[in-house]
Amino acid sequence: MLTIAIPTYNRAVHLQAQIEGLLPQLRPGVRLCIYDNASSDETQEMVGKYLCHGISYFRAAQNCGGGRNFFWCLQECQTEWLWILADDDPAAPDAVANLLELLSRSTSDFIHLSSPMWSYASERTVSTVVDIFQYARFSSLLWLSCGIYRTASFHRFFRLFNDSISTMGPQMLVILALLESRRGEVLLSPLHLFRGSPNDVQWSTLDFIIRITQAPEYLVEPVHQQLLAEGILFDWFDSAMLHGLRETAKPYQVRKWYRIYRLARLNLKAYHAKRHWLLHFQNCLFKPERRIESLKMIAKAITIKTIACCPPCFFHAFLKVVPLSRAKRNAYAKREEYVPYGY
Repeated sequence: MLTIAIPTYNRAVHLQAQIEGLLPQLRPGVRLCIYDNASSDETQEMVGKYLCHGISYFRAAQNCGGGRNFFWCLQECQTEWLWILADDDPAAPDAVANLLELLSRSTSDFIHLSSPMWSYASERTVSTVVDIFQYARFSSLLWLSCGIYRTASFHRFFRLFNDSISTMGPQMLVILALLESRRGEVLLSPLHLFRGSPNDVQWSTLDFIIRITQAPEYLVEPVHQQLLAEGILFDWFDSAMLHGLRETAKPYQVRKWYRIYRLARLNLKAYHAKRHWLLHFQNCLFKPERRIESLKMIAKAITIKTIACCPPCFFHAFLKVVPLSRAKRNAYAKREEYVPYGY
């Protein structure tokens, strides 16, 4: 009935913890498959210790990027349902039992779970792109581990998945394409089946930003392209640019930060994306439950705009006086080297 597919690359410690958490939950009708994107660490040896428990292990000859590994999970699935679970998003102790109960009564083509950053108040079925952006946030749609696929419903979108891999969000685009085709339904579920990783990611946020801002091009209807572009700009862009400050150790990286800020905004504005400042102010005035969130978004937007207006020669000096959260300040202080998005 269900395949739990874990794409992985050079994260043996996280993968081992994920496997040990899932093994006691497995039962007849549930497969656990590991898709190793040619890891160079001890992943292969570690997984070998668990193969006697019925786990399937597939290893790529070479790493062709995270998107290809996600596609491999979907393409090779032989069960009715597929859960692509990131190796560093620990599954809850009762995740499999709760998911099977949900699948037993679901008639939808895709199930979108609540994430550690966003929760649905109740179950809701949507069948249009407009509806999903009314009830879901872009950042949660992008979260890989939130998606449960009815495999057969996505065979016709394999070409789109493959073509849009360069955007870093093909798993999100096939969901939007399903709704855009008017031939499928998405169930938004309040279920929380995993926890977010507490560890700081080591892949490049700046590379991710410029690629994901090209995602609207893979939708057909202009109104849907605009909705996706506004979701990126409204919900995610400023936080991502702040996170990208950790990649500005050297002068050429500072120039890259400024360049991606300008190019990403141009990409989104090409789809007529607009910032809905009025919505933020309405939340602050009339929706107490959304007030703090809106104030944080306004503060992030002002911070990024202020940094972007600073001359590059004063960039590092200016960041020392800009108000940043402790986590962002610590990440910026490390200023390590970051690699392309990898699973």
